[in-house]
Amino acid sequence: MYPCSFVSVGKNYSHRKMTKTITLLASGTRGDVQPYLALGSGLRDAGFDVRIATHASFAAMVAHARLAFARLDDNPSDLFARPGGEYALRFDWRNPLRNVRATFAYWRAARPAFARLVISAARAANGSDAIILGLPTLWGAHIANALRVPFARCLLQPITPTREFPSPLLPTTFSLGATYNRLTHHLVARVMSFAWRDAINRLHPERSPERKSKEAESKDALTLYGFSSHVVPLPRDWLTEQITGYWFLETRDSIHPALEKFLDAGAPPVYIGFGSIGVREPDRTRDIILRALADTGLRAVISVAHNFVNARLPANVFPIDNAPHAALFPRMRAVVHHGGAGTTAAGLRAGVPTIIIPLAVDQFFWGKRVADLGVGTQPIPQNALTRDALSRALDRATRDAEMRSRAKILAAKISNEAGVARAVEFIRAMM
Repeated sequence: MYPCSFVSVGKNYSHRKMTKTITLLASGTRGDVQPYLALGSGLRDAGFDVRIATHASFAAMVAHARLAFARLDDNPSDLFARPGGEYALRFDWRNPLRNVRATFAYWRAARPAFARLVISAARAANGSDAIILGLPTLWGAHIANALRVPFARCLLQPITPTREFPSPLLPTTFSLGATYNRLTHHLVARVMSFAWRDAINRLHPERSPERKSKEAESKDALTLYGFSSHVVPLPRDWLTEQITGYWFLETRDSIHPALEKFLDAGAPPVYIGFGSIGVREPDRTRDIILRALADTGLRAVISVAHNFVNARLPANVFPIDNAPHAALFPRMRAVVHHGGAGTTAAGLRAGVPTIIIPLAVDQFFWGKRVADLGVGTQPIPQNALTRDALSRALDRATRDAEMRSRAKILAAKISNEAGVARAVEFIRAMM
């Protein structure tokens, strides 16, 4: 697909510049992309030219962060929200084998999207002096190798193989021991590689499959993880990976006056939201939420406004289209959400108890971590959500003084970490 001129353009471009250009490749949902805006802003402030390669739907976010934008094509995460193709709907917390099959089905279905995504990423990265790989896949390494520039893996999920926990990209949380745990990481990596293999062959067909695999899995590459070691402690069998702390985008988001008025009108409410993918059965979920709020007498801010347009809402519910997490979450009694990496980080930083209702992939992992740390309830898988289960979780999250205390202590530890600054120093050293 790309002739020799593709590589030589990138090499010649780097010799003409005084300032180094770094391209960050970021795909997924808003919560997946926003941490890379924070990292990109830190690199810009350190003197680098920074471009964020992501999807058109996030172009405004990139512009707001005062960073250069490059477009990536197909977003494989859209498969989770596509009508008639709800791969996440097949995940069943009671059937681990079905979860594995559903994971394989997703990656198989995502193969054409990944092919277009990889090619557009290679185009976007052309002219870079270094590449930041912001996806839990290995294909970005092939782009860096084609351009002959250094790269760093800067990731939000702990995907380096370890004996301490299973792959966070499997929608299940059970473990059968150290050998099983490590095997799941390798298995998921192999399934993912199948999704983008054709695109990689088009990037540099002259290299053997064995060489491509070895290059992509090089243990010499810098690997940084953008979460807190207080949330996921550094595994003892990781040798070169670094956990820097969360990459929070510092914004000055304000709360809408109507929402501010609702917050001031009574006791602190709970937040309920399900991210970009939303919920599978809006009417049923809305009914469960409203009944659970009636059972507990709680007020709520609900970030699924499109599902509530024609509903008659009680006075204790305020629907919103989107949530400025940094401004809103510290004012909540608890946060209820899908468990995406970014939303989980925002909730933990706010220091309030968390209830995670996972739907797919790493959301189950973060739900288990929150429960294991004692800063939230046990997760409730979305297809197991009931009025009674949500009522019990809300009651505990808003009344358990020890849980609230642990959440505040963890938030203080997270706030003392300078995740972006640490990551920038590692990348600067690499450059």
